[in-house]
Amino acid sequence: MDRRRRMYGKVFKSHIFGTRTIVSTDSEVNRIVLQSDAQAFVPFYPKSLTELMGKSSILLINGGLQRKIHGLVGAFFKSPLLKHQITKDMQNYVQLSMDKWREDQPIYIQDETKTITFQVLIKALINMNPSPEMEILKKQFQEFMLGLMSLPVKVPGTQLYRSLQAKKGMVKIVGIIIQSRRNAIAGNTFTVPKDAVDVLLKDGSELLTDDLIADNMIDMMIPGEDSVPVLITLAIKYLSDCPAALHQLTVLGLFPMLLPISNKFTLPMLI
Repeated sequence: MDRRRRMYGKVFKSHIFGTRTIVSTDSEVNRIVLQSDAQAFVPFYPKSLTELMGKSSILLINGGLQRKIHGLVGAFFKSPLLKHQITKDMQNYVQLSMDKWREDQPIYIQDETKTITFQVLIKALINMNPSPEMEILKKQFQEFMLGLMSLPVKVPGTQLYRSLQAKKGMVKIVGIIIQSRRNAIAGNTFTVPKDAVDVLLKDGSELLTDDLIADNMIDMMIPGEDSVPVLITLAIKYLSDCPAALHQLTVLGLFPMLLPISNKFTLPMLI
């Protein structure tokens, strides 16, 4: 890619994953594309990704249904109740992970954060706790992730085929959970929403089918595999390089009530 950029400039034509593609490495062009409305630039994804995501994925649907899913799940993820749950779960899972560490072995932070964030995210999405079933789901998810940017060849033995089979296994597991929640609603035993599945089911829309909910729960697991673990790893790295910042965060985390009122409003991310 870098060789082509040097040959043809920051914006050039190429052929990626069986599709003609315009590649942009120019920050200004990328900003215009990403900030434009859906009428100017329509999202398009490689065939392997669309095959794996499914037609019900929030990445591929448009209009009112996309806004409904985004609004319902977004509001839940911003709720104080979930923030409290995630904070508590994160502390528990970090402690469980640290209890397994040994002084005579190296600790691979990014691998550890992948495990922890996956557990926290699965709890928020489908309210599943660490268990053999979660381990099966995690293995299937990792196989699913390998196919997102694979060659669009769907025959036995290819990565796309293996990833599609893994997706079917994940949909089956999540589908059983969704069906049990629907039964709880029918039996009037449904309580306050505990996860994203509950939020979507509580809406009661006929458009929110079991397959649609299952597909989108799987899609929302993706940040737990890459972006979030990388960010946490970088945060740990930079804090280890700056003891003064680490000490300040430790003090603020332990004694936020001792901060002056003015500082509390200027440092919301630390409290």
